[in-house]
Amino acid sequence: MGAFVLWDYVNQFGSKNIKALTVVDQSASDYIWPDWEFGAFDFTILKNVMQSIQEDQNKFNSDFIYGMYMDQPDPKEHKWILKEMNKLPAAIASTIVFNQTAVDYRETLCNVDIPTLICFGSHGFFPLAAGEFIQKNIKGSKFVPFYNSSHLLFLEETDKFNQELDEFFKEVQKSGKGKTKSRKKEKRKAGN
Repeated sequence: MGAFVLWDYVNQFGSKNIKALTVVDQSASDYIWPDWEFGAFDFTILKNVMQSIQEDQNKFNSDFIYGMYMDQPDPKEHKWILKEMNKLPAAIASTIVFNQTAVDYRETLCNVDIPTLICFGSHGFFPLAAGEFIQKNIKGSKFVPFYNSSHLLFLEETDKFNQELDEFFKEVQKSGKGKTKSRKKEKRKAGN
């Protein structure tokens, strides 16, 4: 879901205040469109997910967490994630699922013109091909598959994830790419 927030921000406001982006296991669209096989939901699945959240949110969330891991999660992690997921009322959670599924960023990925790191788990909700599609449509982006992870690759392959982030941020800093300027500098330039 976080990638959708980033892509929508870029579409609305551009990238001048963003230095770089990181996309973690998120397809450009969650919906399985006639010309997009890399989504997670068709209409029947979406309807069933929304109904399940409404009828027994705790059970749905608990079961869903297992799908976010390649192997069984640590019981403490499961409990923590479930507690966080259950903070949203069911009506809001199901509305978010619908909204997230209905959007399609395939045609707008080209608006991202800043360094982008794309990380995908090979056992997640989306195939690696979804990440490769994003990489092909964001110029200069880097795609990194995580072969021992599902959706929560930052918890399953923590060392590799942190290493990739560290290398990416160092490269961004070294290259001077990215467009972030402080607002004070922009205001001073505008005032002169």
